[in-house]
Amino acid sequence: MGSESMLWVNHRDNDFHHFGWGRACLMMLVLLGLFVIPLHASPGPEQLGIMLKIDNMLEKKLSWNEKAANIEKQFQLAAQAHARWVRVAVLWEALESHPGVWDWRGADKVIEAAHRHQIQMLWIVGGTALWDSTNKDWNGAPKDLANPHGAFPQYVRKLVQRYKHAIRYWEIRNEPNLDKMSIEQYATYLRQAWRVIKDEQPQGVVVLGGLGGTLPDQLSYFRRLVGHLRKDGTALPFEIANFHVYPYHASDSGFSGPGSVLKYTQSCDESIRKTMDQTGLGQMPVWITEIDYPAEAKHQARDPEFHHGPSSQALFVEKVFDELARGHPERKLFYASLLDDFDCGNEFRSTGLVNSDNQYRVKRPKESYRAMSRLLGAASQP
Repeated sequence: MGSESMLWVNHRDNDFHHFGWGRACLMMLVLLGLFVIPLHASPGPEQLGIMLKIDNMLEKKLSWNEKAANIEKQFQLAAQAHARWVRVAVLWEALESHPGVWDWRGADKVIEAAHRHQIQMLWIVGGTALWDSTNKDWNGAPKDLANPHGAFPQYVRKLVQRYKHAIRYWEIRNEPNLDKMSIEQYATYLRQAWRVIKDEQPQGVVVLGGLGGTLPDQLSYFRRLVGHLRKDGTALPFEIANFHVYPYHASDSGFSGPGSVLKYTQSCDESIRKTMDQTGLGQMPVWITEIDYPAEAKHQARDPEFHHGPSSQALFVEKVFDELARGHPERKLFYASLLDDFDCGNEFRSTGLVNSDNQYRVKRPKESYRAMSRLLGAASQP
Protein backbone atom coordinates (compact mmCIF):
# COMPACT_ATOMS: atom_id res chain seq x y z
CA MET A 1 0.00 0.00 0.00
CA GLY A 2 1.39 3.40 -0.93
CA SER A 3 2.09 5.94 1.80
CA GLU A 4 -0.63 8.28 0.53
CA SER A 5 -3.27 5.58 0.76
CA MET A 6 -1.87 4.51 4.13
CA LEU A 7 -2.16 8.10 5.31
CA TRP A 8 -5.79 8.20 4.20
CA VAL A 9 -6.62 4.89 5.93
CA ASN A 10 -4.87 5.97 9.10
CA HIS A 11 -6.90 9.17 9.18
CA ARG A 12 -10.08 7.15 8.86
CA ASP A 13 -8.96 4.77 11.61
CA ASN A 14 -8.08 7.71 13.82
CA ASP A 15 -11.52 9.24 13.25
CA PHE A 16 -13.14 5.91 14.13
CA HIS A 17 -11.29 5.47 17.41
CA HIS A 18 -11.32 9.10 18.58
CA PHE A 19 -14.80 10.45 17.95
CA GLY A 20 -14.83 13.33 20.41
CA TRP A 21 -18.01 14.89 21.82
CA GLY A 22 -19.25 16.31 18.49
CA ARG A 23 -19.03 12.97 16.72
CA ALA A 24 -20.64 11.21 19.67
CA CYS A 25 -23.61 13.58 19.48
CA LEU A 26 -23.89 13.09 15.74
CA MET A 27 -23.82 9.31 16.14
CA MET A 28 -26.59 9.50 18.73
CA LEU A 29 -28.75 11.54 16.32
CA VAL A 30 -28.14 8.99 13.58
CA LEU A 31 -29.11 6.12 15.87
CA LEU A 32 -32.28 7.96 16.84
CA GLY A 33 -33.14 8.50 13.18
CA LEU A 34 -33.04 12.29 13.53
CA PHE A 35 -30.11 12.80 11.16
CA VAL A 36 -29.30 11.02 7.91
CA ILE A 37 -25.78 10.85 6.51
CA PRO A 38 -25.86 10.83 2.70
CA LEU A 39 -24.35 7.67 1.28
CA HIS A 40 -22.84 9.57 -1.64
CA ALA A 41 -21.81 13.01 -0.44
CA SER A 42 -21.21 15.71 -3.03
CA PRO A 43 -17.58 16.09 -4.11
CA GLY A 44 -15.42 18.55 -2.21
CA PRO A 45 -13.44 21.39 -3.81
CA GLU A 46 -10.16 19.49 -3.44
CA GLN A 47 -11.45 16.64 -5.61
CA LEU A 48 -12.06 18.49 -8.85
CA GLY A 49 -9.52 20.13 -11.12
CA ILE A 50 -8.78 21.24 -14.67
CA MET A 51 -5.91 20.35 -16.99
CA LEU A 52 -4.19 23.36 -18.55
CA LYS A 53 -2.62 23.44 -22.02
CA ILE A 54 0.75 24.90 -21.06
CA ASP A 55 3.08 22.32 -22.62
CA ASN A 56 1.25 22.38 -25.97
CA MET A 57 1.18 26.17 -26.07
CA LEU A 58 4.88 26.57 -25.28
CA GLU A 59 5.73 24.54 -28.41
CA LYS A 60 3.96 27.04 -30.67
CA LYS A 61 5.61 29.89 -32.58
CA LEU A 62 4.46 32.64 -30.26
CA SER A 63 6.57 35.43 -28.83
CA TRP A 64 7.78 34.98 -25.27
CA ASN A 65 5.48 37.81 -24.13
CA GLU A 66 2.52 36.02 -25.75
CA LYS A 67 3.45 32.77 -24.02
CA ALA A 68 3.83 34.46 -20.61
CA ALA A 69 0.46 36.18 -21.04
CA ASN A 70 -1.15 32.89 -22.09
CA ILE A 71 0.10 31.13 -18.95
CA GLU A 72 -1.38 33.88 -16.80
CA LYS A 73 -4.67 33.81 -18.71
CA GLN A 74 -5.08 30.04 -18.31
CA PHE A 75 -4.51 30.24 -14.56
CA GLN A 76 -6.82 33.23 -14.34
CA LEU A 77 -9.61 31.29 -16.07
CA ALA A 78 -9.05 28.31 -13.77
CA ALA A 79 -9.22 30.56 -10.71
CA GLN A 80 -12.36 32.32 -11.97
CA ALA A 81 -13.97 28.88 -12.34
CA HIS A 82 -13.17 28.26 -8.64
CA ALA A 83 -10.60 25.53 -9.42
CA ARG A 84 -8.22 24.75 -6.58
CA TRP A 85 -6.25 22.18 -8.57
CA VAL A 86 -4.78 22.05 -12.06
CA ARG A 87 -2.85 19.41 -13.94
CA VAL A 88 0.05 20.96 -15.79
CA ALA A 89 3.30 20.17 -17.56
CA VAL A 90 6.35 21.87 -18.99
CA LEU A 91 8.05 18.97 -20.72
CA TRP A 92 11.70 17.96 -20.43
CA GLU A 93 12.47 19.09 -23.99
CA ALA A 94 11.22 22.62 -23.20
CA LEU A 95 13.40 22.78 -20.08
CA GLU A 96 16.58 21.20 -21.48
CA SER A 97 16.60 21.50 -25.28
CA HIS A 98 20.29 20.46 -25.36
CA PRO A 99 22.33 18.56 -22.75
CA GLY A 100 22.99 20.86 -19.82
CA VAL A 101 21.30 23.89 -21.42
CA TRP A 102 18.37 24.85 -19.19
CA ASP A 103 15.53 27.30 -19.78
CA TRP A 104 13.26 27.66 -16.76
CA ARG A 105 11.29 30.71 -17.94
CA GLY A 106 8.09 28.87 -18.84
CA ALA A 107 8.07 26.67 -15.75
CA ASP A 108 8.89 29.64 -13.48
CA LYS A 109 5.92 31.53 -14.94
CA VAL A 110 3.67 28.56 -14.17
CA ILE A 111 4.86 28.42 -10.56
CA GLU A 112 4.38 32.18 -10.17
CA ALA A 113 0.87 32.09 -11.65
CA ALA A 114 -0.17 29.15 -9.46
CA HIS A 115 1.06 30.97 -6.38
CA ARG A 116 -0.65 34.21 -7.40
CA HIS A 117 -4.01 32.48 -7.91
CA GLN A 118 -3.60 30.09 -4.94
CA ILE A 119 -3.95 26.97 -7.07
CA GLN A 120 -2.27 23.64 -6.32
CA MET A 121 -0.69 21.58 -9.09
CA LEU A 122 -0.29 18.02 -10.23
CA TRP A 123 2.91 18.25 -12.30
CA ILE A 124 3.56 15.84 -15.17
CA VAL A 125 7.19 14.69 -15.27
CA GLY A 126 8.16 13.84 -18.87
CA GLY A 127 8.27 13.16 -21.78
CA THR A 128 11.75 12.50 -23.24
CA ALA A 129 14.17 15.15 -24.49
CA LEU A 130 14.74 14.47 -28.20
CA TRP A 131 18.52 14.38 -27.79
CA ASP A 132 18.22 11.54 -25.23
CA SER A 133 15.42 9.58 -26.91
CA THR A 134 15.90 6.13 -28.40
CA ASN A 135 13.59 7.06 -31.29
CA LYS A 136 14.57 10.77 -31.43
CA ASP A 137 11.04 11.77 -30.40
CA TRP A 138 9.35 12.78 -27.13
CA ASN A 139 7.60 9.41 -26.78
CA GLY A 140 10.74 7.25 -26.80
CA ALA A 141 12.66 5.84 -23.84
CA PRO A 142 15.75 7.71 -22.61
CA LYS A 143 18.92 6.21 -24.06
CA ASP A 144 20.65 5.79 -20.69
CA LEU A 145 17.52 4.92 -18.75
CA ALA A 146 19.12 2.25 -16.57
CA ASN A 147 21.89 4.62 -15.40
CA PRO A 148 20.92 6.09 -11.99
CA HIS A 149 23.08 9.11 -12.86
CA GLY A 150 21.84 9.38 -16.45
CA ALA A 151 20.22 12.33 -18.16
CA PHE A 152 16.66 11.45 -17.06
CA PRO A 153 17.34 11.16 -13.30
CA GLN A 154 19.39 14.38 -13.52
CA TYR A 155 16.44 16.16 -15.13
CA VAL A 156 14.06 14.91 -12.43
CA ARG A 157 16.47 15.98 -9.70
CA LYS A 158 16.86 19.51 -11.04
CA LEU A 159 13.09 19.80 -11.51
CA VAL A 160 12.26 18.68 -7.97
CA GLN A 161 15.06 20.70 -6.38
CA ARG A 162 13.79 23.85 -8.06
CA TYR A 163 10.08 23.45 -7.39
CA LYS A 164 9.64 21.25 -4.32
CA HIS A 165 8.58 24.33 -2.37
CA ALA A 166 5.56 24.68 -4.68
CA ILE A 167 4.74 21.15 -5.89
CA ARG A 168 4.09 18.01 -3.88
CA TYR A 169 2.33 15.75 -6.40
CA TRP A 170 4.36 14.42 -9.35
CA GLU A 171 2.78 12.39 -12.16
CA ILE A 172 5.38 10.26 -13.90
CA ARG A 173 4.70 10.70 -17.60
CA ASN A 174 1.37 10.94 -19.42
CA GLU A 175 -0.15 7.83 -21.01
CA PRO A 176 3.08 5.78 -20.91
CA ASN A 177 1.20 2.76 -22.26
CA LEU A 178 0.76 4.60 -25.57
CA ASP A 179 4.41 5.67 -25.84
CA LYS A 180 7.22 3.90 -27.68
CA MET A 181 8.33 2.39 -24.40
CA SER A 182 7.94 -1.18 -23.16
CA ILE A 183 6.44 -2.02 -19.78
CA GLU A 184 9.92 -2.94 -18.57
CA GLN A 185 11.26 0.43 -19.70
CA TYR A 186 8.44 2.37 -18.07
CA ALA A 187 8.93 0.40 -14.85
CA THR A 188 12.57 1.52 -14.81
CA TYR A 189 11.56 5.08 -15.71
CA LEU A 190 9.05 5.10 -12.85
CA ARG A 191 11.54 3.69 -10.33
CA GLN A 192 14.22 6.20 -11.36
CA ALA A 193 11.79 9.09 -10.87
CA TRP A 194 10.52 7.68 -7.56
CA ARG A 195 14.06 7.31 -6.20
CA VAL A 196 15.03 10.89 -7.04
CA ILE A 197 11.76 12.43 -5.80
CA LYS A 198 11.90 10.61 -2.47
CA ASP A 199 15.56 11.56 -2.10
CA GLU A 200 14.91 15.25 -2.73
CA GLN A 201 11.41 15.54 -1.25
CA PRO A 202 10.51 12.70 1.14
CA GLN A 203 6.98 14.09 1.55
CA GLY A 204 6.50 14.23 -2.23
CA VAL A 205 3.76 12.00 -3.65
CA VAL A 206 4.36 9.96 -6.81
CA VAL A 207 1.35 9.47 -9.08
CA LEU A 208 1.37 6.78 -11.76
CA GLY A 209 1.35 8.22 -15.26
CA GLY A 210 -2.28 8.44 -16.37
CA LEU A 211 -3.00 5.53 -18.69
CA GLY A 212 -4.65 6.19 -22.06
CA GLY A 213 -6.55 4.37 -24.79
CA THR A 214 -9.53 2.11 -24.16
CA LEU A 215 -10.18 1.25 -20.54
CA PRO A 216 -9.74 -2.54 -21.05
CA ASP A 217 -6.29 -1.84 -22.54
CA GLN A 218 -5.45 0.46 -19.62
CA LEU A 219 -6.45 -2.13 -17.04
CA SER A 220 -4.54 -4.89 -18.80
CA TYR A 221 -1.42 -2.71 -18.90
CA PHE A 222 -1.86 -1.80 -15.23
CA ARG A 223 -2.08 -5.44 -14.13
CA ARG A 224 1.02 -6.36 -16.14
CA LEU A 225 2.96 -3.32 -14.86
CA VAL A 226 2.14 -4.07 -11.22
CA GLY A 227 3.12 -7.71 -11.74
CA HIS A 228 6.45 -6.70 -13.25
CA LEU A 229 7.20 -4.14 -10.53
CA ARG A 230 6.56 -6.72 -7.81
CA LYS A 231 9.12 -9.16 -9.15
CA ASP A 232 12.00 -7.61 -7.21
CA GLY A 233 10.07 -7.63 -3.93
CA THR A 234 10.39 -3.90 -3.29
CA ALA A 235 7.59 -1.39 -2.67
CA LEU A 236 5.65 -0.14 -5.67
CA PRO A 237 7.14 3.17 -6.87
CA PHE A 238 3.84 5.04 -6.91
CA GLU A 239 1.24 5.95 -4.29
CA ILE A 240 -1.74 6.85 -6.46
CA ALA A 241 -3.13 4.88 -9.41
CA ASN A 242 -4.21 6.90 -12.42
CA PHE A 243 -6.55 6.28 -15.36
CA HIS A 244 -8.21 8.24 -18.16
CA VAL A 245 -11.95 7.87 -18.84
CA TYR A 246 -13.63 9.21 -21.97
CA PRO A 247 -17.42 8.71 -21.84
CA TYR A 248 -17.90 9.67 -25.49
CA HIS A 249 -16.47 6.20 -26.13
CA ALA A 250 -19.71 4.79 -24.70
CA SER A 251 -21.20 4.01 -28.11
CA ASP A 252 -17.98 2.31 -29.29
CA SER A 253 -18.00 0.19 -26.13
CA GLY A 254 -21.47 -1.26 -26.59
CA PHE A 255 -23.40 1.36 -24.64
CA SER A 256 -26.08 3.22 -26.59
CA GLY A 257 -29.50 4.74 -26.08
CA PRO A 258 -30.92 6.69 -23.14
CA GLY A 259 -28.68 6.70 -20.08
CA SER A 260 -25.74 5.10 -21.90
CA VAL A 261 -23.19 7.79 -20.97
CA LEU A 262 -23.87 7.45 -17.25
CA LYS A 263 -24.02 3.64 -17.49
CA TYR A 264 -20.67 3.58 -19.32
CA THR A 265 -19.11 5.89 -16.72
CA GLN A 266 -20.38 3.69 -13.88
CA SER A 267 -19.09 0.60 -15.69
CA CYS A 268 -15.64 2.18 -15.98
CA ASP A 269 -15.65 3.02 -12.28
CA GLU A 270 -16.62 -0.54 -11.37
CA SER A 271 -13.97 -2.04 -13.68
CA ILE A 272 -11.24 0.14 -12.19
CA ARG A 273 -12.23 -0.75 -8.65
CA LYS A 274 -12.36 -4.46 -9.49
CA THR A 275 -8.87 -4.31 -10.98
CA MET A 276 -7.53 -2.48 -7.94
CA ASP A 277 -8.98 -5.19 -5.69
CA GLN A 278 -7.62 -7.98 -7.90
CA THR A 279 -4.11 -6.54 -7.72
CA GLY A 280 -4.30 -6.17 -3.94
CA LEU A 281 -4.42 -2.39 -4.17
CA GLY A 282 -8.01 -1.82 -3.11
CA GLN A 283 -6.96 0.76 -0.51
CA MET A 284 -4.80 2.81 -2.88
CA PRO A 285 -6.39 6.07 -4.07
CA VAL A 286 -7.42 6.20 -7.71
CA TRP A 287 -7.29 9.48 -9.62
CA ILE A 288 -8.78 10.13 -13.04
CA THR A 289 -6.57 12.80 -14.55
CA GLU A 290 -8.31 13.06 -17.91
CA ILE A 291 -12.03 13.04 -18.50
CA ASP A 292 -13.88 15.30 -20.92
CA TYR A 293 -16.59 15.48 -23.56
CA PRO A 294 -16.68 17.13 -27.01
CA ALA A 295 -18.94 20.06 -27.78
CA GLU A 296 -19.54 18.91 -31.36
CA ALA A 297 -22.58 16.63 -31.63
CA LYS A 298 -20.96 14.51 -34.36
CA HIS A 299 -18.37 13.31 -31.82
CA GLN A 300 -20.78 12.80 -28.92
CA ALA A 301 -22.13 9.46 -27.72
CA ARG A 302 -25.45 8.13 -29.08
CA ASP A 303 -27.28 9.03 -25.90
CA PRO A 304 -30.27 11.37 -26.42
CA GLU A 305 -29.43 13.30 -23.25
CA PHE A 306 -25.83 13.92 -24.30
CA HIS A 307 -26.13 14.44 -28.05
CA HIS A 308 -27.12 18.08 -28.47
CA GLY A 309 -23.81 19.85 -29.00
CA PRO A 310 -22.48 22.48 -26.55
CA SER A 311 -25.39 22.15 -24.12
CA SER A 312 -24.67 18.42 -23.76
CA GLN A 313 -21.03 19.15 -23.00
CA ALA A 314 -22.20 21.46 -20.21
CA LEU A 315 -24.61 18.81 -18.94
CA PHE A 316 -21.78 16.28 -18.96
CA VAL A 317 -19.75 18.51 -16.65
CA GLU A 318 -22.67 18.92 -14.27
CA LYS A 319 -23.74 15.26 -14.14
CA VAL A 320 -20.98 12.88 -15.24
CA PHE A 321 -17.89 14.69 -13.98
CA ASP A 322 -19.67 14.98 -10.65
CA GLU A 323 -20.76 11.31 -10.72
CA LEU A 324 -17.20 9.94 -10.76
CA ALA A 325 -16.14 12.05 -7.79
CA ARG A 326 -19.23 11.55 -5.66
CA GLY A 327 -18.71 9.07 -2.85
CA HIS A 328 -14.92 8.91 -3.41
CA PRO A 329 -13.35 11.46 -1.02
CA GLU A 330 -9.86 10.12 -1.80
CA ARG A 331 -10.23 10.71 -5.54
CA LYS A 332 -9.28 13.64 -7.74
CA LEU A 333 -10.64 14.21 -11.24
CA PHE A 334 -9.21 16.61 -13.80
CA TYR A 335 -11.27 17.81 -16.72
CA ALA A 336 -9.10 17.58 -19.85
CA SER A 337 -8.84 20.27 -20.84
CA LEU A 338 -9.32 23.98 -20.28
CA LEU A 339 -8.66 24.70 -23.98
CA ASP A 340 -9.54 22.81 -27.16
CA ASP A 341 -6.81 20.35 -28.18
CA PHE A 342 -5.81 20.93 -31.79
CA ASP A 343 -2.70 18.75 -31.58
CA CYS A 344 -4.73 15.58 -31.05
CA GLY A 345 -7.47 16.69 -33.50
CA ASN A 346 -10.82 15.01 -34.21
CA GLU A 347 -13.10 15.03 -31.14
CA PHE A 348 -10.40 16.70 -29.03
CA ARG A 349 -10.72 19.89 -31.09
CA SER A 350 -13.94 20.71 -29.22
CA THR A 351 -13.42 19.17 -25.77
CA GLY A 352 -12.13 22.35 -24.13
CA LEU A 353 -14.12 24.40 -21.67
CA VAL A 354 -12.85 27.50 -23.45
CA ASN A 355 -12.56 28.09 -27.19
CA SER A 356 -9.03 28.44 -28.56
CA ASP A 357 -7.22 28.39 -31.89
CA ASN A 358 -4.48 26.04 -33.11
CA GLN A 359 -1.84 28.16 -31.33
CA TYR A 360 -3.78 27.80 -28.05
CA ARG A 361 -4.67 31.47 -27.99
CA VAL A 362 -7.54 31.87 -25.53
CA LYS A 363 -10.92 32.81 -27.00
CA ARG A 364 -14.35 32.95 -25.37
CA PRO A 365 -15.53 30.52 -22.65
CA LYS A 366 -18.15 27.91 -23.56
CA GLU A 367 -21.35 26.95 -21.83
CA SER A 368 -19.40 24.05 -20.28
CA TYR A 369 -16.99 26.51 -18.63
CA ARG A 370 -19.91 28.16 -16.90
CA ALA A 371 -21.17 24.72 -15.84
CA MET A 372 -17.74 23.91 -14.40
CA SER A 373 -17.69 27.23 -12.57
CA ARG A 374 -21.08 26.42 -11.02
CA LEU A 375 -19.94 22.92 -10.03
CA LEU A 376 -16.67 24.04 -8.48
CA GLY A 377 -18.29 27.07 -6.90
CA ALA A 378 -20.90 24.89 -5.23
CA ALA A 379 -18.20 22.48 -4.05
CA SER A 380 -16.32 25.40 -2.47
CA GLN A 381 -19.27 26.47 -0.36
CA PRO A 382 -18.94 25.59 3.34
